Amino acid sequence: MGCKNLKHHLMLILLIQLFLWVTFVNGQFIPGPRSGHTATLIGDKIYFIGGYNFSIPKESDIFYYNGIAWVELNNQVSGQGADMPPKLGHTANVGGRNQDLIFIIGGDVEFSKVYQLDTKTNNVTLPTILGVIPNRDSLVFMSSVSYEGKIYLFGGGKIETDIITLYNNHYIFNTINLNWEDGSLVGAPPPRYKHTATLVNEIIYYIGGIQINNSIISYPSMSDIYRYSTISNTWSSVARLAPGNTPEPRLGHSAVLVEGKICIFGGSFNNSSPTEPIAMLNTSTLAWSIPHFKNPRSNMQNLPKLVYHTATLVDKRMK
Repeated sequence: MGCKNLKHHLMLILLIQLFLWVTFVNGQFIPGPRSGHTATLIGDKIYFIGGYNFSIPKESDIFYYNGIAWVELNNQVSGQGADMPPKLGHTANVGGRNQDLIFIIGGDVEFSKVYQLDTKTNNVTLPTILGVIPNRDSLVFMSSVSYEGKIYLFGGGKIETDIITLYNNHYIFNTINLNWEDGSLVGAPPPRYKHTATLVNEIIYYIGGIQINNSIISYPSMSDIYRYSTISNTWSSVARLAPGNTPEPRLGHSAVLVEGKICIFGGSFNNSSPTEPIAMLNTSTLAWSIPHFKNPRSNMQNLPKLVYHTATLVDKRMK
């Protein structure tokens, strides 16, 4: 059953990427290619925001996919509310009292500007933020998770004149009260960048990316996993994983939770695609596994080589 679901997941990932390489088909809007964008699921719609599209360096466009067609929102949001700048490496999470708002944070914009997309009106605004605003700007590729009205953000960095600076940030944004809170850094991992954060019940798992430790930038092992409890606001590291097929390190991958397993896909390792594009971490046994395909013609080499892409779980399928 797991292999069958994985085949569906991979086919949907490939279809999404093929869609993104076209502009119009028979007059219907189809978005162009991009990376560093976000994909956020609300109801039966996946909302895509920003990214880098290789011809125009950064995008601020907004569109969604409803399972049938792509719908562009630029014409609807234009001239309404806030004029959102181009976004790259930002975060976008669901929040608000009715869980129908998308909050867009970071991505070359100071933290004092949190953009809010109302999915009922398609209006982008700059809500008034209360409390002490984090003294950070231009952070990109933070990881983020939304849970019970709060957005948890960790890590991130910026590149200036080819110099990478990583930050050990941990912020919490309350989407109900519209204020910032400081998250604990006691026992937190070293500063990370282009990693993933996945919510499992009330625990957030931080996996992969690159990190800086004692001024040395490196790829942490995929067995070097940190967890953050949203209940106790404490960090813990997985001291020892169960025996299994630990995949190669990577950055720019995607991760979703499927039936208690964190499924990671794609990414880059030393500027090359990892040997195993797809791997699964069982959060009950803490063991990695590499899936095997029932179809003998299917293998790891045939999978699309993706990095800085998005993945969203819809009905146990990775899109």
